[in-house]
Amino acid sequence: MGGVGLDLIRQAGYNEKIEFYEDYCYKILPKLLDQDRKFDFAYIDSTKQFDWLMVDFFFIDKLLKKGGVIVFDDVAPFPGIRKLVRYVSQFPDYKVYDCCPQNSNPHYGGKMLSLLKSFGKTKKYLRQDILLTEFELGISSHCVALQKINDDSRDWQWHKDF
Repeated sequence: MGGVGLDLIRQAGYNEKIEFYEDYCYKILPKLLDQDRKFDFAYIDSTKQFDWLMVDFFFIDKLLKKGGVIVFDDVAPFPGIRKLVRYVSQFPDYKVYDCCPQNSNPHYGGKMLSLLKSFGKTKKYLRQDILLTEFELGISSHCVALQKINDDSRDWQWHKDF
């Protein structure tokens, strides 16, 4: 806020290495795509609303080079970000690259969940976000980095519950 991030970048000596656009992502990212730009790294720390973040991710995915990394901040405390990262982490062409702090398994309810999973037909009666935890996905953290391992290979009917 108030240009603090830009000032820190300048103090660190990296101001010549960044381009800063003071506008909404939904306006800037399509322009970069039109210019055939490609990036190795993207960092999302903006709104906490799922729909806005999904639009950001859609364009960033198109702009990100194969092998590039996208980092999502505030994953654990904000449901909109957590839902998006749950979804994207299941894409066949992305993998969890790293987390900070490390992926942590909350202890509450773990034994109960294990017991529920041991019964047959659990998937039919319980939501996917209950059956497949953030810990199991490797995204139970505040800051999650995902690596694009290939260009989008999903077919038109691909879907994962999240």
